[in-house]
Amino acid sequence: LGNVATTIGGAVGNVAGKFMEVVQAVTGTDLSFSGLVSTVAGFEENMARVGVLTGASNEEFRKMNELTQKLAMNSNFGIEEISSGMIDMASAGFNANQILENMATVTKLATSGNIDLARSAEIVANGMNAFNMELTKGNVLDFANTLAVVADKSATDINQLGTALSQCGAQAGAMGYSIQDVGVLLGIMADSGVKAGSAGTALKNVMNRVASGNSSAAKAIQEYNLHGFEQAMLTGDLTGAMMALCDETERYTPAQKQAIAAALAGAYGMNGLLAVMNEGKEGIKEYCEELEKQNALEEERRRVSVLSQEVLDTTKGKMQQLTSTLGVLASEVKEK
Repeated sequence: LGNVATTIGGAVGNVAGKFMEVVQAVTGTDLSFSGLVSTVAGFEENMARVGVLTGASNEEFRKMNELTQKLAMNSNFGIEEISSGMIDMASAGFNANQILENMATVTKLATSGNIDLARSAEIVANGMNAFNMELTKGNVLDFANTLAVVADKSATDINQLGTALSQCGAQAGAMGYSIQDVGVLLGIMADSGVKAGSAGTALKNVMNRVASGNSSAAKAIQEYNLHGFEQAMLTGDLTGAMMALCDETERYTPAQKQAIAAALAGAYGMNGLLAVMNEGKEGIKEYCEELEKQNALEEERRRVSVLSQEVLDTTKGKMQQLTSTLGVLASEVKEK
């Protein structure tokens, strides 16, 4: 019996060892003793920096430590990655309480968009600053969910939307437009192949040319009687402006529509604007209604949460959660 037990034990050990080799290969995580020690050391160093950057109290620092471990055990990011994400958020202006409230959403956005936490934090922080949105839990969730809905519905992704916002976000915020308005139009453009910086530039060009009274844009507005479009653009109603533009240009020929798009968006932006015009008023309206409906759901039913969970439910997602949990356990052992 002893020999049998030894044989079975050896076989189980071999299987376990092979399994962990596969986990390391799939996730790219070093689960060796030295690898886990390095992870814990990186986590501690990152948290120290977070404490300095945020000026966190002892209680806030304790809560951020606990949150990092909790998120690591329930996401595809480890304690070192999450604590590094907190550094990025703190550097972007989030205080300790705002990090505690919003780190989970930033993590979900990163997971659903297949981007790293640093990029997710950058997109959220820079985007919300551009739109003059307060960094409250509700606002961050609305912002992240808007991007997730647009990326899921359209031929674009979170990273490309972040790039587009870096081009047009500041101008949109200055003109009083919402992330929902901008997101809808970026999604429509993406379905016609106008994405990332090209989509952001197209939208920025339209806003700049109308707001500044560009001579070509002003001439087109007069010649083609686009006053409803202009009025809505100048009073903070971006999607309303685009729906008005669709109505006001419906009777024109394709050649005339191209001339209008070129005048309003310039040579580099006309394809994006044409994509919106071709979508039509009803298409824009339907997109807006779907986004509004999604942002009214409770947090766990919103698209950013659902997509994130779908990623975690994959085999790779579960393996990543396993490696993250091992990192948490290693940090707890060191504390003891």
